[in-house]
Amino acid sequence: MLKDRIENLKKELIDYSLFIQKMFDDSILSLKDNDLKLSEKVLKEMEDFANRKEVEIENECVSIIATNQPVASDLRTLFTILKINNDLERIGDHCVNISSRVDSVKNEKIFERNNDLETIYMVVKKMFEDSIKSFLNSDINLAKDVLEEDDNVDKLRDKIVKEIISGINKCEGDTFLEIVIMDVAKNLERIADLSTNVAEDTIFMITGKSVKHHFEKI
Repeated sequence: MLKDRIENLKKELIDYSLFIQKMFDDSILSLKDNDLKLSEKVLKEMEDFANRKEVEIENECVSIIATNQPVASDLRTLFTILKINNDLERIGDHCVNISSRVDSVKNEKIFERNNDLETIYMVVKKMFEDSIKSFLNSDINLAKDVLEEDDNVDKLRDKIVKEIISGINKCEGDTFLEIVIMDVAKNLERIADLSTNVAEDTIFMITGKSVKHHFEKI
């Protein structure tokens, strides 16, 4: 009974993660295509569903813990599901932040203005997808790959921010659009951080070791 409830909960979490991945892709697409209709969908329908789903999964997880008193690996799995569930909802929040910029940039193609923005998006997209795959397949090596990419995202974010601040100080380009690009890059970097959290929690679920802040070596 306990095993079945945990497996069903894991399936719910995977379905939720697939929804958030779609939300992420749609938020970027809405900004690339200046698609206000898609942006509204992300900001209203998708955010509402993401918030409700997070609460549903959390409630079921708490119910399983309260009624079954799991121990050892089952308890680690449930704690991991709780944490990943929260991280997915927070990724959804960053998708909302990204998509909310569509109305303000009008017809400007900010991804064409800054090639690094496309690069950081593709790296973060893969990190997010791989972090979920690592959880689904209990793949510790894939989880470790996600951790190793985090520094690359930080460097890309720093490069974008440094170049934009330098341009603003020299009064070059459209300051407002440059600030939007910087804001989108920061949101992407936060999604990378949350994907790293998912990978770290997956490693904890598998090994029982905490690798956050390099607390323990894998």
